[in-house]
Amino acid sequence: MTQRPASSIFRPLSSILVCSLLFSISGCNVLGAAARVLPPPTIHPKYTGLAGQTVGVMVWVDRGLRMDFPSLTSDTAASFQNKLQHAADPMNKVKVLDKTTFPVRWDSVARYQHEHPEIESMSAADLAPRLGVSRLIYIEIEEFSTRAPASIDLYRGSLTATLRVIEISNGVGKQAYEENNVRATFPPKVGEDGTPSGDDAKIYAGTIDALTTELLHRFVPYQAED
Repeated sequence: MTQRPASSIFRPLSSILVCSLLFSISGCNVLGAAARVLPPPTIHPKYTGLAGQTVGVMVWVDRGLRMDFPSLTSDTAASFQNKLQHAADPMNKVKVLDKTTFPVRWDSVARYQHEHPEIESMSAADLAPRLGVSRLIYIEIEEFSTRAPASIDLYRGSLTATLRVIEISNGVGKQAYEENNVRATFPPKVGEDGTPSGDDAKIYAGTIDALTTELLHRFVPYQAED
């Protein structure tokens, strides 16, 4: 019987090993590419008690800030309530709060605040039953600026707020959710030193938009940023 050379025996084995290695490498590349095209994960809201409720939005601004930014109360309330009413699920794009109603407009609430300054001394839980809703989202703005802390010649919007949700039942308000130090900055990825690009109006609007988006994430699902 003719004996096959050792090289001819190991040649098929080496081919198999090479093919296996190539498949392994290409397979990893395919898996890596698939991972890159997958959508970012969906983050679920922290408070889910708005479904099917009647909701009102109230924004309270420190008196000193109101003197510098007279429209901050109404601009924040309008931005947030509009986003809340039209928020869509990131996966199926349908409205998240389609069975939730907003019987009291943000401007009606702001007018009520202006006409009744005595309510400033009331807690949100005591105030909420007056608005005729079953849920009150109470946003308390504590700090706001459009300029960088290092220099008044550079722009960087910064806003800090406290968020509370009051649940009203049988005419009694009870705080169901609270989060302190909700922060937003604008423009994104600009450090505390600020930027020379921009103007106060643009930074003002962008910072409010950043805050109300951050607040919205407490109530509706959203996709994490890459």
